[in-house]
Amino acid sequence: MHSDSNVSGSGMGLFICQKIIDRHHGTITAKSRPGEGSTFIITLPQKQPKTSDQTIS
Repeated sequence: MHSDSNVSGSGMGLFICQKIIDRHHGTITAKSRPGEGSTFIITLPQKQPKTSDQTIS
């Protein structure tokens, strides 16, 4: 992508992604190699876990 220090950004991208992934009970991991870049792995469950207000007694 961009290895150039002239690329600007707010630095909020991964923070926002993490919040979305957390709300869906998923995980995000990163693998990085200097000079080659980074790979981000996002894992989301196929079904959402039941919460107490969804449980029928």
